[in-house]
Amino acid sequence: MQGSATALTLTAFLCLGLCQGQRNQVQTGQFQCAYHSSSGWSECSDPLLLVVTGAYSKPSLSAHPSHLVVSGGDVSLSCSSRDRMDTFHLLENREAYPSQQRKSEFSAGRHQATFPVGPVSTSHGCIYRCCGSS
Repeated sequence: MQGSATALTLTAFLCLGLCQGQRNQVQTGQFQCAYHSSSGWSECSDPLLLVVTGAYSKPSLSAHPSHLVVSGGDVSLSCSSRDRMDTFHLLENREAYPSQQRKSEFSAGRHQATFPVGPVSTSHGCIYRCCGSS
């Protein structure tokens, strides 16, 4: 059983392209994997979102006009970075996939995107995170 698990893991890494090309560059994005055997091709795996962290400085997330909002009020979450980002992604409650994404705009020396949230209710009370991609 150990050999099979190792072979499947290696195949998954090969599908992701982590064993090909330059060792210091990894393509990020959504990947799927399949294998070929004597009976043909398997079905594709569930998608895997590959995110590389630590390559850029951490973006900042702020709430406007304030992080304190009355029920029914509007708030916007702004994600920004000094580093060039093409797209910002807003994630809620540690979800693996972004709930929203927006193209970055350059303003006041920062790349940023604004995510409108509201009118808010208690269902919006969660942990928000943002990340950027180039």
